[in-house]
Amino acid sequence: MDLASLVLRLGLGGMFLAHGLQMGFGLYRGPGVAGFSKMLSGMGFAAATFWAYVSA
Repeated sequence: MDLASLVLRLGLGGMFLAHGLQMGFGLYRGPGVAGFSKMLSGMGFAAATFWAYVSA
């Protein structure tokens, strides 16, 4: 059971890390902060650039 928990935690941690690198730095063909800000403003968020930096 301990090994399964470790494998699950490492797998989920790797996915969260990859997603954060995409949104924050634009790695792995991600939008980066500028693209994420543009997406947020398209959805109607006020101060989209601020929220993009806060969430990244």
